[in-house]
Amino acid sequence: QGLQPEICASLRKKLVLYAHNGRGFEPRQEFPTSDAASALAWHQSWICAGFKREYSLYSDRAGVPREICHLDGKFAPQIAITAENELVLLIQDSVGLFYNLASQEPSPKSGITWPRKVVCLGAAGHHVFGSTGLGQVDVFAVRDQKNCQTVALEGVTVAISGTTTGRVLIASQRSITVLD
Repeated sequence: QGLQPEICASLRKKLVLYAHNGRGFEPRQEFPTSDAASALAWHQSWICAGFKREYSLYSDRAGVPREICHLDGKFAPQIAITAENELVLLIQDSVGLFYNLASQEPSPKSGITWPRKVVCLGAAGHHVFGSTGLGQVDVFAVRDQKNCQTVALEGVTVAISGTTTGRVLIASQRSITVLD
């Protein structure tokens, strides 16, 4: 059975890759981790896991971890994937770092500094979105890392999800907003 893994989950001190067998999902691979991940992103053959004290990168084939950077443990890690095949990693409560997956190094780009603490992070097209959670979403351009817009939404922001078409869905407790 050559089923390709489709879902990655963090369970206690391991990452588990699941594949669908036609009737349900079954575990295909497991990789040990130092702790349970609180953030995960899977792009191409790379899985980025955000733990309380670090971000690590795993190959979805070998599962060998490579530490990206340390964290102080004072905020929840968050990860977004840009259209340029880079990760945006929240490294402080209002600072994002670009990490280039091709070079396996931090990007030479400047980081992003939001004006307030970020509780939701997302990316779509050539933009990165960070929300304070209280309905304010700051939009930064990936190219020059400048704040190009601030959007005020009604309600508390609970999730941000980018699409492959460049749209972003922003969910609040009261509504879902789509930005093109």
